Amino acid sequence: MRGRGFTSERHGNIIRLMRLALFFVLSGLLPVCVAQPLKWHANVRVRYYASESFQSQIRSYLSRELRALGDVDETDVNPDYIVTVSAITNTIGGGSHGYAIHVSVAVPVESFLPTTLFLLKLDQENQKFINQYLTGYEHLENATMYIWPESNLGELAKKIVTEDVDSVFEDGRKARRKALDLMNSKRK
Repeated sequence: MRGRGFTSERHGNIIRLMRLALFFVLSGLLPVCVAQPLKWHANVRVRYYASESFQSQIRSYLSRELRALGDVDETDVNPDYIVTVSAITNTIGGGSHGYAIHVSVAVPVESFLPTTLFLLKLDQENQKFINQYLTGYEHLENATMYIWPESNLGELAKKIVTEDVDSVFEDGRKARRKALDLMNSKRK
């Protein structure tokens, strides 16, 4: 091109605008194409830091409770949320008296980093710099401590999922409902 020149900065701005336009077009057309609103869904990684015996007992209970939510899948790849269960055995006088359990729900920073970087309108070099240093970090959404007897770990799993995990997910569901309501109100 002669005259005005086609700088890399201008090229970057054009690409950003094209991505934004594509996002808006797809977000508006996708629900129409599938003839129903997209439902909220989360991929969850569950990490355990506990004795093998505790892990083997609680793992199946937690997996069952997460599946019962209906909109959550357990995964180890690209999770939307990370649930961490840490437990130690309470021992007094040589005998075991249950567990001290810490449960946390976090969001990997890389899951919302692209949107944040886009909104900040940073150049490629700064985006790479921020990506390099923030990838791998987590934003803590909820943390709870339990003291629990050795028996009835199924009830503990139910309590963890309903009170800790699902309360965080409900915020995501509400945001999704608001976005759908906003889309529907603009169509009318």
